[in-house]
Amino acid sequence: CALPIYIIKAQMYQLIRENATYYTFLGGLGALLFLYISLSDSNIEIAEVTGSELLVQGTSSMVLMFVAMLFTVRICGGDMGDKTINHEMLTGISRAKIYGGRIIVSVISALIVYILFAVTPIAVFTVINGWGYTAPVKEAFIRLGLQIFPYLRLVFFFASLTFITMQPAAIILVSFVLMLVEGLFDLVVTEVLERSDKILYPFLGIIAMDGVNVYNMTYGYIDGEDVEVLKNGLSTGTIVSIAVPSVIFGIIFLIAGYCIFRKKDMK
Repeated sequence: CALPIYIIKAQMYQLIRENATYYTFLGGLGALLFLYISLSDSNIEIAEVTGSELLVQGTSSMVLMFVAMLFTVRICGGDMGDKTINHEMLTGISRAKIYGGRIIVSVISALIVYILFAVTPIAVFTVINGWGYTAPVKEAFIRLGLQIFPYLRLVFFFASLTFITMQPAAIILVSFVLMLVEGLFDLVVTEVLERSDKILYPFLGIIAMDGVNVYNMTYGYIDGEDVEVLKNGLSTGTIVSIAVPSVIFGIIFLIAGYCIFRKKDMK
């Protein structure tokens, strides 16, 4: 079979059995709840927020990145310490299947995280308080769909880096450094150069994820009251500048990671 079924099944089984999986989910949920509580502190009544209002808050980008990173590092690097990968190679499993199987499981777990932390809260608030008038429903599909591209780009980056360095713990530090460096670039472009950070979307994954959450808002008179509504949606240029580079860089990360892992000495 061309697909690394054994690797996929083994990694999925291990994720389901490990307590760390559930601790990671709970930690991410706690971070998300903290962000929602902070919305209440900013004069937004979270209990009355509609689905479209929650969409434009864009509260889950960092939570998504860190939770997905933790799962990716665990899946791609968790078996390096106990030599499980060495044993897999001794049983005749090719490095391509070892690499590919863990990448597939990383993507599956990342998409589950995305659904739970990005899509589900919007769906829940829509069921409770309705969709509202802040943004059209199609905008939610466009933005939630678009954000998957830079999100998976980061997953591929963390996965390939884990295979290259074989130091899972170091990748967690790298993620913090990456966040700080991208934030610094954003600060330089927007404050020093006084340019839009859209020019960074093709090059920086976290900035691209945040770019999906940029909304041009205005006020409209609906049902007898002034409400904040979306003035216009994402332009085609913005969509292309986020999606296309994410695909290109994602492929580069995957190829680079495999090329180095294929020749790496497994001690």
